[in-house]
Order: sequence, then structure tokens, then C-alpha cells
Amino acid sequence: MAISVNDVSTYLLDAMAQAISEKGSACLVLSGGSSPVPVFAALAQTDFAWDKVTMTLVDERNVPPTHSDSNHALIRDNLLQGAASQARFIPLYDNDEAFAQIGVGDVALLGMGTDGHFASLFPDMIGDETAFSLGAKPAIIKTGPQGSPVHPRISMNLSLIAQIPHCCLLLPNTEKSALFERAKTDDSLPVHYLHKALGDRLTIFA
Repeated sequence: MAISVNDVSTYLLDAMAQAISEKGSACLVLSGGSSPVPVFAALAQTDFAWDKVTMTLVDERNVPPTHSDSNHALIRDNLLQGAASQARFIPLYDNDEAFAQIGVGDVALLGMGTDGHFASLFPDMIGDETAFSLGAKPAIIKTGPQGSPVHPRISMNLSLIAQIPHCCLLLPNTEKSALFERAKTDDSLPVHYLHKALGDRLTIFA
């Protein structure tokens, strides 16, 4: 199984073009990890109105952008290159004003961990209404040490992610596709709540 880089890139570019047509700018919300890197490389080579695009992250490890585990560094090194270097990037690390600067994004590229987490919303946080309730105030939240690699995290909460009109989820192998199918009915998996919140607005690339 291999995700079509062209299909994902086209989805993101079309959503950004729609936002630019409607309001003159677009906000692209990105995830880290290895799966989206080929998409980043393709976007960086694409002729687009990047000067009208703001990029940010759905989540970040709470480490400086010089750290090897930084999602900021991943975006800087793989996407903010070539034509796409004209885009504005708003970091989450050491930026308490991030939400005020970002607002609600227009399109989000999401991934999922082997424990069903998305963004930095992990299984042991499911009972946290600030993180998972759609009735919570849309926000960027901070967590204790989580995930692999283990770091304190910064993440958009589900309430904020659910306001993004276009969201896609990358499922790069059969194991993750099977886990996502299980999550549709298994509320012990964080991505269950993403699927429940977004429904048909969540586009799957597998």
C-alpha cells in the first residue's frame, strides 16, 4: 500500500486555492512524522500563490526548533523550500500567542499513531474535556511528556481541529488502515473522536 503523493498534494492545493479565492489567503495546518514528508517535498516544488499562505502545525514536541525531534524543523527542512519558502510559518513552540495569530485553519493534513492518537491527543487524555470535548473552547493546549519520542507536547484540541473545513488523514499502511476501521466503533482510540466529529468531512488517503 502506498499513499498517492499527487492525490494528497492536489487535495491540499485545491483547498488552499478555494480559501484564497474566497478570502485572499489560506492557512495550511500540518502534522509531523515521516508519512507526510514526500507530500512536503512535492508541495515545495509546486508553483502556487505561496505568498498568500500561512502554515502552522496541528501539534509540536515542546522542544526548540533546533532540536532533531522538532516538527518545526521538519517543515523548515522539507517544505519551506523553493517556491514554498514564500509562505509564512507560525510556530507553536514558545509562542503563547499562536492561536491568536493562526485562528482557524482552512485545510489540515493529519496523521495517526499506532495507538490511535492524532495531533498530540493520546489515549490517556480521552477523559480530558479540554482536549477531546467538542464543547470545549477551541484552543492550543500543552501536555505532559507523551508519545514517541517522549516529550511534553503542544497541540490543537479536537474542538479547534473540528472547525477546520477541510481535513485529511494519512494511513500509510494496512495496519493503520485496519486500526482506523476499528476506531469507528472503538471509543478507546483517540481517532474515534476525530471520525465522529468530522464524519464525511474527513478525507482518508490510504
